[in-house]
Amino acid sequence: MKILITTPNLNITGGVSNYYNIIKKYFTLDIEYFNVGSDLKKENIFLLLKNRFSDYIIFNKKLKSGIFNLVVINPSLDIKSIIRDGLFAFISRKRKISFIVFFRGWDLEYEKIMRKTTLKFIRFTFFKARAIIVLAKDFENTFRNWGYKNNIYKETTVVDDEMLININEKTIEKKYNASDDQFVVLFISRIIKEKGIFELAKAFQILYGKSKKIRLIIAGDGKDKKTLDYFIKTNNISNVILVGNLKGSDKEKLFCESKLYVLPSYTEGMPNSLLEALAFGLPAVTTDVGGIKDIFVDKKMGLILKDIKPETIAEKILELADNMGNLKTIAINNYRFAKKNIVASKVTKRLETIYSENII
Repeated sequence: MKILITTPNLNITGGVSNYYNIIKKYFTLDIEYFNVGSDLKKENIFLLLKNRFSDYIIFNKKLKSGIFNLVVINPSLDIKSIIRDGLFAFISRKRKISFIVFFRGWDLEYEKIMRKTTLKFIRFTFFKARAIIVLAKDFENTFRNWGYKNNIYKETTVVDDEMLININEKTIEKKYNASDDQFVVLFISRIIKEKGIFELAKAFQILYGKSKKIRLIIAGDGKDKKTLDYFIKTNNISNVILVGNLKGSDKEKLFCESKLYVLPSYTEGMPNSLLEALAFGLPAVTTDVGGIKDIFVDKKMGLILKDIKPETIAEKILELADNMGNLKTIAINNYRFAKKNIVASKVTKRLETIYSENII
């Protein structure tokens, strides 16, 4: 059994490329990746069309070889991806090779304004799949409402097992038993307003007057980073620190030094940063959007925000920070949940089961 998986360029940072880079070493089946697109972050329209056309020719030749039993396609629900990846689905169908569609991103605003012609195209291409994989129950419900009849599987993003080599229940207990002068709250994600980052910064403006020991570290990059930096400086929010985009050991160290993770997003698929935080034993304060509501248990894993007003965020952070005993219990529970459900070795096994069940 040989499986072909379409992926973006694995050398460019992104959710899907990171996902497949991580799980690659855990596959036991015969897997080949097919990189879609060029190595360039920016390209003119003629080069884009040339590269896309080349992708389809090479993809068709690979399927024509007859060595593949299954194709896995990884689109998002946005117009560019639907057209690009829909053609991979069409080619797979014409070559009479079973394929699975794993919807990675989901643009809720685009879903609201999507034309009927686009839905017809989705039904003509992606609905011919043996199965669909999604990151949230809400997305599964949408496909059912659109008329998809075959199997739909709900999956998660992943945390690399190797990130947790030095993490265990004893190290977590030690952290929450320590009496530190500082209580570090962590935000790691893209710095865009849709992540609720400005509301979070305003919450710390409120918290500064209530507790001098609580501080926020913001790690990441994004189109609103400069605006956020200006906002923090002009409002003199001294308990908030921006550290930029961190990777590897620097990122792991930050998780280890933090005691609470906050992600007040407007909308999400399945945020990888939240799963990483849970795996490092961090309680979380977050919203119940997208796939978060499918895995996150209020009060057992942290606290769910019913709204993202700065006052509400500040209140929830204080509620957890003032009860270290409860924090420790939540932290150990989150670590156990992650080890059982979302580390890459476990997710890869589930994926291989899905693949095996859907090969004719």
